[in-house]
Amino acid sequence: CVQGINTDVYEDKCVIAGSVSGILLRPMSPLPPDVIMIISFPGDILMRMLKMLILPLIISSLITGLAGLDAKSSGRLGTRAMVYYMSTTVIAAALGVILVLVIHPGNPKLKSNLGPGKKNDDVSSLDAFFDLIRNLFPENLVQACFQQIQTVTTKVPVPTNRTRGPPQFTIKRGLQYKSGMNVLGWYTYWNMLNSKLE
Repeated sequence: CVQGINTDVYEDKCVIAGSVSGILLRPMSPLPPDVIMIISFPGDILMRMLKMLILPLIISSLITGLAGLDAKSSGRLGTRAMVYYMSTTVIAAALGVILVLVIHPGNPKLKSNLGPGKKNDDVSSLDAFFDLIRNLFPENLVQACFQQIQTVTTKVPVPTNRTRGPPQFTIKRGLQYKSGMNVLGWYTYWNMLNSKLE
C-alpha cells in the first residue's frame, strides 16, 4: 500500500471524476474516433493488466491449494472441477445456439450491403505508440510467447440512401494479433514479478 495516500478516497475520487467526465462528454457526441481512442486507452491498459495477472494467480493458487491436500482429496476435487467445467461449457454452447436460432440477432441485410471492406495498412504514429504500450501488458503470457498485438485499419463503406455520387467510406480501427514473440510483455511481467519478490 502506498504510504500517505488513502487508496479508498483516491479510488472514490477517480470514480467520481470518470462519471462527471462521461456526463459532460455525452452531449458532445459524436466524438471523433481519435478522441474516443485516447479516452478509452487507460481503461484498455487496466483491463489488459488484470487479464495478464489472472492466469498466474489462478495457477499459483491451484498449486498451493493442491499442495495442502492429500492425493485422494485432490483427485476427487479435480474430477468434480472437470465435470463442472464441461457441463457449464455444454450448457453455455447449447444456450447460445438455441438463442441464435430463436431470436436471429442482427440484420443479415446489413452484412450484404457493407461487404467485407478493405484493409488500410497506413497506421498513425499514435496507434503505433498505443500498440507499444498494449504489448507491455499482454493479456495472456503463453500467447505472448508467439504473438503480439497491433492496430489494423479497415475502410468500411457507409450505407446511404443516395443512388448517385461516389461511395463514402469510414475508417474502422481494430486490434489483431500478429506472429512474433512479445519480448516486451515478457520483460515487463518478469520485471514486476522480480520487484514483488525482492
